Amino acid sequence: MKENFKGKDGTAGFHKNPQNINRTGANRKSFSTINEALKKKGIQPLKKNELIESYTLIFNATEEELKRIAVDKKTPFALRLIITELNDKNTRSKAIADLRNYMFGQAMQEINHTVKARVLTPEEMKEHLKNLNDEY
Repeated sequence: MKENFKGKDGTAGFHKNPQNINRTGANRKSFSTINEALKKKGIQPLKKNELIESYTLIFNATEEELKRIAVDKKTPFALRLIITELNDKNTRSKAIADLRNYMFGQAMQEINHTVKARVLTPEEMKEHLKNLNDEY
């Protein structure tokens, strides 16, 4: 039983060296390690033009076609989530607006703002600048 408390190098284990205990657990996986693991499984990264093409095809698909795709376990999970969100009447309008804005950009929104101001005369400007210099 005591050999269970020995370190790999033959020294005493955690009961003699409590500073070696990893109290926060295993280190979190980074994106790079997850990316490597997924690439080893044959999963390729999605390109922006492929994503936009998928969105435009989804916009042209019928409801039945989308429902069939959403339940197919071979369809990528993120795509199934997007289609499920489009099928949900509570999130549909927001999802469509988000997809449309991603593909085509958000429409320009004109902002009208009025300010009560007048143009200073050259004399007023000189006086104003003189006051600023005097204050600093």
